[in-house]
Amino acid sequence: MGFLPTSKLSLAIAIVSLSAMSGCSSIRPDWKDCSHLLSAPKEGMRSDLQFSDGNAHQPVEARLNGVSAQCHGDEDTIYMAVNAGLKVKRDLAKGAEVLRLQVPFLISLLDKDDKPYDLNSFGYRVAFPKNEDTLYPVAGFKLELKQGGRAVIALTPEAVDIN
Repeated sequence: MGFLPTSKLSLAIAIVSLSAMSGCSSIRPDWKDCSHLLSAPKEGMRSDLQFSDGNAHQPVEARLNGVSAQCHGDEDTIYMAVNAGLKVKRDLAKGAEVLRLQVPFLISLLDKDDKPYDLNSFGYRVAFPKNEDTLYPVAGFKLELKQGGRAVIALTPEAVDIN
């Protein structure tokens, strides 16, 4: 009989704990795969870049190596967290020293009718260690889309200044 109040207390604590934890999904967003809302045109999946490293000009090839996205949203906006895998390669015969560079991205946001409403550009910084010819970084960034919209990402050969 002495165990009954303790078990009722334990049950009450368990119920309160479960109720509190079930409320967490309303506090933290429920992220879901939304990679289908993100695309990269064939022309924008690969870019040949030229970088000056001291007196030498070094060609670098950058390619998208898979993209994925996680989303959550409200009535008006989709919040998207993007991971864009890259393969960045250089020719060690043309330079094997440390090389720091930015891989330029271009991002177009399209509405539900596939009409562009926003254009963004940024450079993702990478650094080749000495005697390293290939890197596989993952560029992570966030986007906000209109409900029903989607995003298109591309690599460009040089940074794009967007006013």
